[in-house]
Amino acid sequence: DNLPKEISRELPLHFIQKKIHRKGFMKFGLPLAFLGKKPDVFLALSQVMPLYHPFKTIGFIHGLDFVPEYHTVDNSMSSLEKNTRYLAKHARELITTSRFLVSQIKERYKRESIVAPLGVASFFTPEGEIFLHTNPYFLFVGSLKPSKNIPTLIRAFSQFLKTSETLYDLFLIGSSQWLDPEIEKAIVEGELS
Repeated sequence: DNLPKEISRELPLHFIQKKIHRKGFMKFGLPLAFLGKKPDVFLALSQVMPLYHPFKTIGFIHGLDFVPEYHTVDNSMSSLEKNTRYLAKHARELITTSRFLVSQIKERYKRESIVAPLGVASFFTPEGEIFLHTNPYFLFVGSLKPSKNIPTLIRAFSQFLKTSETLYDLFLIGSSQWLDPEIEKAIVEGELS
């Protein structure tokens, strides 16, 4: 689908939107598009890059938690591991989110040049309403999949509340794809609902 008009209006005049079919996107669609016009730099934002890449690639690695039980729906675990290995070997630059992941990437893929952690430039400013909350709070932002071990976080938070003289809140913000079913159980057991 085309980008929503409210997003398109914000893009520069020279922005070109090209639609590539989803099926076979990385193997066929994207490489065929590059035959016509190749980019100066390709941003591999989702831990995958095409096999045909006659250009500089900057790869982003967001995690290495390729645990089979978390990716049973579409057998994406083996693809994710294979794509990440290829990206780590062939991308000109790698960017990741933490120093821990830098060490993991170096160990697993024998890659030395890695930029971390991600940062936010000072020209980004908040838009919309500012979040105001009366209680102090803890914030988790990330996928709510089993590898993130959110139930342990919830149990630890529940124990913390029992010893704290101040009322704190816990906010979980993230995608429900591969949602850990144990999260709701931990909330109920911790009497946090």
